[in-house]
Amino acid sequence: MRQVTIIAALVAAPLFFADPGTFTNTAQAITHATLGPSAEQWSNAANIASQQRALSQQMAKEYFLIASDIEPAPNRKNLAESIARFDAFQKQLRGGDEQANIAPAADRFAQRMDDVEAIWSDLRNILNSAAEGNKPQDSDLANASSLSNQFLNSLENVVKMCERQSGQSPAASLASRQLMLSERMAKEFMLVYLNVNADANRGNTHDSASTFERTLIGFMHGDKELGLQPVQDAETQKSLQALAAHWTSFSAMIAKASEPGSSIRRTDVQAVATASPSFSMMMSQAAGQLARASNASQPVASHPDSSGSDQSAGHINNASPAHK
Repeated sequence: MRQVTIIAALVAAPLFFADPGTFTNTAQAITHATLGPSAEQWSNAANIASQQRALSQQMAKEYFLIASDIEPAPNRKNLAESIARFDAFQKQLRGGDEQANIAPAADRFAQRMDDVEAIWSDLRNILNSAAEGNKPQDSDLANASSLSNQFLNSLENVVKMCERQSGQSPAASLASRQLMLSERMAKEFMLVYLNVNADANRGNTHDSASTFERTLIGFMHGDKELGLQPVQDAETQKSLQALAAHWTSFSAMIAKASEPGSSIRRTDVQAVATASPSFSMMMSQAAGQLARASNASQPVASHPDSSGSDQSAGHINNASPAHK
């Protein structure tokens, strides 16, 4: 038997990074034209891309809640709003945004955006159908799950490129990842309930929860392998303690999907659906504080995205066997 350890709390939708700055003079435009986007512009792009990454999992969760007939009307509304929000972010990243100080996509970054849009074109049609009132059929679920995983992988590449180019600290990068994981766990829980690649998604649920918990502990007590120092800021410490308390209850809900052969009842799904938004919101708020605290106290360092643990947190294979 496998059991997800219990410690902390989660949440998902709003963004947590500081508001991006604006272009201030012609010199900045000249610098961009000759040297490419600045570190600040890459950081602002990372902010938007991180929101998109979390939204990809939030949209999938909302879709599978509709498929489960769990509060379908509110979730259709939520899904429509999430789709519109994703499209707005995509427009910013693709075409640039002078007010938000985001440079237009070019070169390798434009290629990354092409990869996202190629998958989004198909996935958007599936999600829109549910948002517009059509109930997903059982035959649609496996395809939606597969596309969702491919979509996350393509968005992960966008986020990682922005983070590398901006020199974002490990703490800020991992805080961003936590926000995505808060939504991904709920999505994977729904897939187990719907019996979509259930064995693989039991393993995915376990791995996502384990990654989330280890990172949370790392923020609180430090983790050399993850490049984390214990948070010193009193306000951020308080937020993490509150998050840890919520994680105790949320992880207990999620753990029901990670046990081999476990049976998830409709009441379990309703409990996760109710807890997930507030959990993600709390994670979002904590992530903002973590990013600000890390920028104030740590030297800028690149995120170790080439390590196996970081890659496994973002990239999913639908056919992967359940974690034994």
